Amino acid sequence: MQDLHNGIGKSLSPRHTGRKTPVRTFKKRLRQARYNDDFVVTKEDIDALMPKVELLRDVVENVCRKQFDYYKQKIAQ
Repeated sequence: MQDLHNGIGKSLSPRHTGRKTPVRTFKKRLRQARYNDDFVVTKEDIDALMPKVELLRDVVENVCRKQFDYYKQKIAQ
């Protein structure tokens, strides 16, 4: 689980990127959208967020595969 936490932190944290993250921008816009029926998420917003979502997916997939392998070894013993 520590791998998952570290991977997520690195993929989403501005401390690791040195700039404001697309995720933070998206969260801000999402909060604004709650109170504005005319709010639209732009293609640029989605394009900026997709690399982070894909990285997060890859981190979660990697951690899950490691956990599955660990449990397969435990069952085989």
